[in-house]
Amino acid sequence: MTEGQTVEKEAADHVSTLLRTGPRSSHAHYRGMNMHENTEIRREAQRISWPEKPRFIVIPAGVAFYHVADSSTGRVKGFRRRHQDACELARHLEG
Repeated sequence: MTEGQTVEKEAADHVSTLLRTGPRSSHAHYRGMNMHENTEIRREAQRISWPEKPRFIVIPAGVAFYHVADSSTGRVKGFRRRHQDACELARHLEG
């Protein structure tokens, strides 16, 4: 079997697997992750000791998605798609 035939066969196998498994769920953008996977990150953030602990922290919440949360309660106060934008929002909420 040539390299081209091997690639073709792998592609055909992949497509047939997708057809057998049916449509993906509406949460496909999580790519199989648990939506509350960042709960542990939130707990860790509460255990970190800073000289002056920031009130708002940025927490990854999915693929290219970030929550801005109150560090004392863990409640989400906002969200952004870019990390830089989430950090700017956290700074804005601090001030």
